[in-house]
Amino acid sequence: MRVGARLRHRIGIDYGVRAATAALDSDFVYTRHLVAANYSLSIGRHVFGTRMQAGRLSGTAPLFERFSLGNSRTLRGWNKFDVAPLGGDRLAYGSLEYRYRPFLVFYDFGAVWDAGQSATTRHGVGLGVAWPNGLFLTVGFPVRLERVRPLVMFGYRG
Repeated sequence: MRVGARLRHRIGIDYGVRAATAALDSDFVYTRHLVAANYSLSIGRHVFGTRMQAGRLSGTAPLFERFSLGNSRTLRGWNKFDVAPLGGDRLAYGSLEYRYRPFLVFYDFGAVWDAGQSATTRHGVGLGVAWPNGLFLTVGFPVRLERVRPLVMFGYRG
């Protein structure tokens, strides 16, 4: 890092709630809360970032409203069907990332579980390239004792 490099901070916090009621004769009656926060520190071309998410779902929700981890944005290196095939009603997730120009390395950790069950925290590490035009290529490795099977992800984030 060069002396006198420009220092920038970015902070973002989001809260969302979704709900369905029996008033419209729905089969699903639920409330879903999700809090997400991120912070990044840029020093010249170096960027250090962290992201966190926490969520809680109560009631009976459709599958697409249940929480899941293990995709190109969360718990990279894991397949969501290995984490929780049907999702969960609780979520805790965090990520640490370092970027230099388009190159990045990351460490992700998180858990998805249902109320009354114990949470199993999973960890993933990896590296990749994320271009300014939205294209990305990452290789994530789930941290587990049995076997090492990398997961390659390529895509576009617009």
